[in-house]
Amino acid sequence: MIKKCDGCQIQDGSLKVNGGFIYESKHFNVVQDFMIPIPGFMIIASKRHMRSVDEFTEEEHKEFSTFLYEVRKAMRDVLDIQNVYLIQEEDSGHFHMWLLPMYDWMKKGIANARKNINYARDNMNTEENMKEVNKCIQKLKEYFIG
Repeated sequence: MIKKCDGCQIQDGSLKVNGGFIYESKHFNVVQDFMIPIPGFMIIASKRHMRSVDEFTEEEHKEFSTFLYEVRKAMRDVLDIQNVYLIQEEDSGHFHMWLLPMYDWMKKGIANARKNINYARDNMNTEENMKEVNKCIQKLKEYFIG
């Protein structure tokens, strides 16, 4: 049997993510990164399987910038996240964009993004930190329910 990609499994609900979908539109949704316990580390993903922005339909293209704007604005307004790195890589096979918040403990610069992510994965999976991750998820959900 051929395994579906993680992105498709998240979309169809067969791969559960902490907190579920935080916000959805017709073509996109956002979740807390389910592997890296950085509070407010968001992943915007397409509902349809595709790899890159150049595969967007015209409707998806128009919707995406508004969706990205709304998520980023919520991160600033609700979670007080002032700086974010937007990262989109096509290696995974399913379109997603990371919104990686930059905290004081992180090394600055895009070259350090992977180091920061690895540090969090290896050192921040604590009960206290997961409470903070879940609190961020809840705050954002409440914001979008409005």
